[in-house]
Amino acid sequence: MTNQIKRKIAIIGNEENDRSFLEIFKLWREHYLLDYHVFDKEPDSATYAHFSNLYVYEQKSEYPGYMNGLESRLHDVSCIFLTNGTHLGSFQAARFARKYDIPYIVLLSDHQIGLFKLYKNLNSIQFDVLTRAEEVWPLSEMARDLAHYYQVSTKKIKPMKLPLISENAEVTHARRKKFRKLLNLSESDVLCVFSAPLESYNNPELVLSALSIANQRNEKVKNRLRLLFFGDGSQCENLKTKAFELKLGHQVMFLTQNYRVVEREVIASADLMVNMPVYHDNTLEKFPYHFLRCMAEGVFSIYNNGSIFSEYSYHIGICLNAPDDYRLALSLIETMESHVKLSGFTEQRKELFLVEHEPTAIQKETLSRLDLIINRQIPSKSLQEIYFMREAEIKDLIEKSRHEDATLLIEEGLLNYQEDPILKSLLLNLKARVLMDKGNIDDALVCYIDAVKLNPKNHIALRNLGVISWITHAHEDAITYFRKTLALSPDDAESLLGLGLIYQRIGINDEAFFWLDKALSFHATEKRALRTIIQIAKDYQDKNFSRKILEHTYENYGDYSPLLMALGETCLALGDNKKGSQYIELALSLDRSEPNAAS
Repeated sequence: MTNQIKRKIAIIGNEENDRSFLEIFKLWREHYLLDYHVFDKEPDSATYAHFSNLYVYEQKSEYPGYMNGLESRLHDVSCIFLTNGTHLGSFQAARFARKYDIPYIVLLSDHQIGLFKLYKNLNSIQFDVLTRAEEVWPLSEMARDLAHYYQVSTKKIKPMKLPLISENAEVTHARRKKFRKLLNLSESDVLCVFSAPLESYNNPELVLSALSIANQRNEKVKNRLRLLFFGDGSQCENLKTKAFELKLGHQVMFLTQNYRVVEREVIASADLMVNMPVYHDNTLEKFPYHFLRCMAEGVFSIYNNGSIFSEYSYHIGICLNAPDDYRLALSLIETMESHVKLSGFTEQRKELFLVEHEPTAIQKETLSRLDLIINRQIPSKSLQEIYFMREAEIKDLIEKSRHEDATLLIEEGLLNYQEDPILKSLLLNLKARVLMDKGNIDDALVCYIDAVKLNPKNHIALRNLGVISWITHAHEDAITYFRKTLALSPDDAESLLGLGLIYQRIGINDEAFFWLDKALSFHATEKRALRTIIQIAKDYQDKNFSRKILEHTYENYGDYSPLLMALGETCLALGDNKKGSQYIELALSLDRSEPNAAS
């Protein structure tokens, strides 16, 4: 970096971040001041030693993921880095960043596209945070697919590799020796690690079943293979019971309490790792940083195709296309029979993997990206230009009935435009429109009234106050609002139509026809105006006058089947059978040629 003064980056973490994942920020600390914001029930200084400031938040059951007081700690940062795109804390930070024009980046590790489709609020947060980020850094191809799914611009998607620093060989050997002694393992024993949350979607029971089958088929498995469940989860007790029922007690171990404290020791001691997740729409697996560490240390792996593990395996290990206990058992036997698989290619595997995740190259690229973002030169836009870009986006969301997404942008805009009554008034129009679409007329009425208070010349709000008054039969108010609208916008066809409909409803037909005719002059195909004129003509006792207004409408605004039918019937009533028949035949021919013409 060229700047002598270090810039500050705020990193928004959460309780799901693997602690070993935090090591990526060690590469940044010489170049930036790092503030880390996190939920952690038991924070320790060693874990967060490389951060300039650590802010620990308490989870509130009524607002899960909300970081109370976060905004007050972000005013002096140059960039915000979100480690998760779905948490409420991420949304807080992203909203703050947009309000004060601070660039923010999303590190995207989630890879389940359908995960939040049943949760509209979470889906809206994810969409909003991702699409409005300065850049999105997916950690995998699956994560990149997710970014595309949320319509993130391709130019914003910058794939990132995680840097891995291999352990010193002597340190690794010491850890391996110490931990294996603690587990009472000999050097000839093969330690197989299952390192994932013990939940049904990770298939831990399948591993137990496979081990039982492998024991029956191969003595070497039974005598030498030891299985360690490293983690916790809702299936823990069930797995212990099943291990007992399958008579695997001498082979299976569980490390569930404070397991992250000895993560390095487990990786150093492992010979084999098994991962068999099958994800569903309602599951969210943390990014398997432990798997990358195992690959970096040369641990052989068995995994299923289509998982995040298969993407990062670089075709090393055994990949099962359709994981079941029988296929997994055969893979365990094959691995045990092959000394080459367990140890022969270790250094070769490590070298290949570490080249892909070499820290210096990744650090150089990452710091270059950060520096460009922090020092970006964005052409200044006026507040009005920014608003109208936002307005177009909101209107598009409303047209697509994505009311929750639209509301998020509206509420954010109302915060950003506190000092500009004109733009705030326009946003209240959009908020009221969403409320009207959802049938909430009372709250929409309040929004439009507030919009007019902020800007008395807001003709859209005035017109819609007229519409609401019409709906609620407040006719005098409706007339007042529509006339005020026309004073500001004389060609507002909807207000002209509104006046015509009101006067027709209260029985002042001459006045009604005047406004409806004027509405048609701006919008000749307005069916409501045409239908109302037909009704007015039928209501007149003087059929000659009825014929006059119907002919005027026909001559000025073209063919419309119900209009021609009414005109024909009026002529027949007046005794002009020839003209009446002609108009009726023309109406019928229109109906035959255009089945929907009468609608």
